[in-house]
Amino acid sequence: MGQIAVTVMNAVDTRVFECLLPDDEQLALLVARLAETLRFPVVGPDNYPLTYGLIIKDGGLLSPDIVLGELDLPEPIVMRLAPELCANSENFTLPTGEKSKQRTMFSAIKAVEVTPISKKSSLSRFDVWLDAAVHKDIEIYARRHSEIECTGLLLGNLEEDHNQRVVHITAAIFAEDAVGSRTSVRITLQAWEKMLGLRDTKHASLKVLGWFHTHLGLGVFMSDSDMFIHRRFFERSDMVAYVLDPTSERDAFFRWRDGQVIPCASYGLACCGSSEAEMQRHASGCKLDWRKIIRWGLALLIALGLAAGIFVHLALVRYNRHMAPKTAPRKLSGVKQTPGNAEITYIISSGETLWGLSEEVYGSGSMASKLARYNGLKNPRSMQAGQQLRIPSREALDKYR
Repeated sequence: MGQIAVTVMNAVDTRVFECLLPDDEQLALLVARLAETLRFPVVGPDNYPLTYGLIIKDGGLLSPDIVLGELDLPEPIVMRLAPELCANSENFTLPTGEKSKQRTMFSAIKAVEVTPISKKSSLSRFDVWLDAAVHKDIEIYARRHSEIECTGLLLGNLEEDHNQRVVHITAAIFAEDAVGSRTSVRITLQAWEKMLGLRDTKHASLKVLGWFHTHLGLGVFMSDSDMFIHRRFFERSDMVAYVLDPTSERDAFFRWRDGQVIPCASYGLACCGSSEAEMQRHASGCKLDWRKIIRWGLALLIALGLAAGIFVHLALVRYNRHMAPKTAPRKLSGVKQTPGNAEITYIISSGETLWGLSEEVYGSGSMASKLARYNGLKNPRSMQAGQQLRIPSREALDKYR
């Protein structure tokens, strides 16, 4: 029985530990004990134990059945301790699982952290810039996964200019091996292996600055599981989370501030390149390109004109509806609301969406998914004119699981 000196990092390289690991223990047990020793989370937001794996830097994922002493590893040995994570876009209570128990202690694991994490920042301002090409790639990737949620890593460099922190994202790595559904996405150990391999081979000079993930028709926010992932695994003060909803074409960045994760007021698209000098000119406005300003100005005028036309059209439609003779309500189909029956039948009109109906009835589009389940809809997007929906009260829908 002996010990092997190993440098262990977290998956995003923000924490580094110098460790002495036993060379005769099965890796599955060793990894679980190592996560506890390094004070990584051992259970997720659903109260189930988290699964970790060791990925050799510039190498691959180690099998949980092997022991370190059997491997012929080049020195120095550098590994990443990666977690299997699940992001859910709905805030609901999952079944409570068995918490991680204290494991039988074998030989001791010795570890010293050489780069402790800090969430504090001395900079008074904070800005996020995303290269336009990367923004387009993420949007295309999200549209390609229009039926399931997807995720990935954001990479780039940090800039400081006039007491302002600039998080400049110049690359994205997609979690192709993640397992997605309409309301969640699981970052498997195999997904981490491929993402970190791409990071080491193609983007070695860039830092991991955060992560992105999608919501499908539910809006842009950070759910409980999203917050857990960001707080525990992207905890550096300059790390961000990018959330986009390809269905509603909305997106937003979330960042750290005073120990809390809050939405960014805005972010910028870096259209003029990714070099440090170009970034500084774009951020500080030291050099103006009047041709670009004129082009953007014309585009803005056209957009305002289109917006004005749409506004006038909607105003006329509303006016015509208001002036039209009153007829029997379309939404009711013989169901009376009484204290014992607070449910009505609603008939769908052409062009209506479940999200818009939820906003109109309940004041929040986030109730759309529950309304769909209440009516047994497998595909809420396939609603047709004339289709009937059961509309319960807000209290009844809140209690529905």
